[in-house]
Amino acid sequence: MATSSHQATDATGATSTPTTGSTYTVIPHNHKAPCWDNYDLVKLIDGTEKARHRLCGKFFGSKGNSTLNRHHPKCESKQNPEFTQARIDETGRTWTYDQVLQREMQMKCIISRGWPYNTFDNVVTTRYIHRALQPRYQKVSRSTTHRDAGKGYMKAKRDIIRYFNNFEGKFSLTSDVWSAGQNLGLSYICITCHWIDPITWEMSKRIICFELFELPHTGQYIYQLIMSYLREFKIKDKIMSLSFDNASNNDATIDKLKRDLDPFLNGEFLHSRCACHVLNRVVQDGLKLVLHITSKIRQLVSYCYGPNRRRQDFCKFVRGQGLKYLKPAVDMPIRWNSTYKMLKRAFRQRVVLIEFHNSRNGPVNTISSTDWTRIEELLSILKCFYKATERFSGVYYPTTPLVLGEFYLITMTFVKWQDNEIWGPVIFQMRENFLKYYEEMPQMFCCAAALDPKIGVDGVESLLECINYNLGISTDATSASIQKFNQTLNAFYDQYETLYGAKPRDIPVETGSSRDVALQLAISRKKSKTISSSSELAKYKMTDFVGEQSDILEFWKTRSCHYPVMAIMARDILTVQASTVASESTFSFSGRILNERRSRLSPSSLEVCICYKDHLDAEERIQDVDSAEDSSSSNEEFSMNEEDSS
Repeated sequence: MATSSHQATDATGATSTPTTGSTYTVIPHNHKAPCWDNYDLVKLIDGTEKARHRLCGKFFGSKGNSTLNRHHPKCESKQNPEFTQARIDETGRTWTYDQVLQREMQMKCIISRGWPYNTFDNVVTTRYIHRALQPRYQKVSRSTTHRDAGKGYMKAKRDIIRYFNNFEGKFSLTSDVWSAGQNLGLSYICITCHWIDPITWEMSKRIICFELFELPHTGQYIYQLIMSYLREFKIKDKIMSLSFDNASNNDATIDKLKRDLDPFLNGEFLHSRCACHVLNRVVQDGLKLVLHITSKIRQLVSYCYGPNRRRQDFCKFVRGQGLKYLKPAVDMPIRWNSTYKMLKRAFRQRVVLIEFHNSRNGPVNTISSTDWTRIEELLSILKCFYKATERFSGVYYPTTPLVLGEFYLITMTFVKWQDNEIWGPVIFQMRENFLKYYEEMPQMFCCAAALDPKIGVDGVESLLECINYNLGISTDATSASIQKFNQTLNAFYDQYETLYGAKPRDIPVETGSSRDVALQLAISRKKSKTISSSSELAKYKMTDFVGEQSDILEFWKTRSCHYPVMAIMARDILTVQASTVASESTFSFSGRILNERRSRLSPSSLEVCICYKDHLDAEERIQDVDSAEDSSSSNEEFSMNEEDSS
């Protein structure tokens, strides 16, 4: 029963004075009180049982807990540095344990990882930390962590409101609605604010609203909710644009917001439809026409990755072939990109999938080599949509200047496959749906692309001509769209010139040959023209930018002295988002927090978890990284990165 004997020593190595005797033996005990996490039950040489404090080595009676509870907070080792072990941090400086800092960092870790508040409120966890990491650690209860998180979020919220109030510039918003699972029956609305810092020219975002969204989801209700948050965060008069999906209630919301926000150009730029939602609808309509092919692949994948036993057998079969087992891509019918991933992974494993299927005498295999050829062709068609969706989903770079270029690549795909006997009807359906949106495309996308020096105004005109030609739009309509773009850009610049401009002055015009590589279409239209105006916009149109940075924000940051008005205009326009993915990505994380096991989490607590995590991630600029434990992809066998190599 007894363990090895120890000399009674304190943390410095000096011998403590026990009540009797000079040696002791640590013995097991069944004490459940939390204070015993800091004490050992020992038997002295005379047979007396005592409680020995692990830090200072002092002995106390083991029959009661009141003395033990009083001693630990007052223990001399907690105030006297000579009782602590000196440590060196990563910078080489002496480090001293700080319980207050530990409590704060522990809370932030829980929030950032989406863990339950009681993660560290556990006897086993506390014992592990005491014995292996830090004996002076004090357990923090669930309620204390919950309270600390609320205080931390309120402080972060006050700080960002103060920053917004002093901010000179425009903000753009994205918003979407999330349903928290069928069993929970709740909906939440998320509003994300985007801006470009005028000093650093870094793109930033914050979630300013994650609120329970009660029925009915009318335009009036959404309007009132958005206005309440704009007033709370003091940005009502600083809104450039709002990006929504294509729901009809959002159109009603925009009509109401136009009356209150006094936007530029009578709201020409206020509403920006989510480009990713548009692409989703276009692809979904096309996929409906090829269900007879994709359903075969889906059935094959479902069979091989079926019940646990069969999946294990398939894993062994794959490895027996000397191949790497790949985790199946989850195919969600409402998200076409998941179907794309499933088809792409299945095509890469087509041989081993068929061999395993046939070896197990599964259902009759009806997938022919022709079907696999059709799948390869379908993947080629969908690839441009997938890449466009990825590019539109960025957080720390402007996405609106990318829209025209990606739309051009999509229309080139239409042209490539429209005369194909098999894919012609599919392309026709996709092109018709794409055309409906393109004809109503916000001028914001054209103006943003014009502010990219690699494209410029002439490049936008070239892109519009090529896209319209690929879609079969008449030359008269193309000329009208180019004219509308120029009128909108000039009118927008005139407003900024009125607000921020000074007297006309000569600004150096930089010359040289264009290095435009934006799809090799934004070719220079610059002829032998004479600058008839001293405006910044006119000089920008006439300038070829040689050897410029590829980063559009860095360009305008360095050129703000040459183009002060246009730099301000660019900073505001480039905040607009091409998609609402910034809000949608929040829902994947919130779904791991609010689930059936944590269904009692109140809406206010969920708001703290979501919004405070976003603030913490913003400090390290990792808002584009999914840090949740459940989404970790560190396992090389299941890595999705391999798909890009094909």
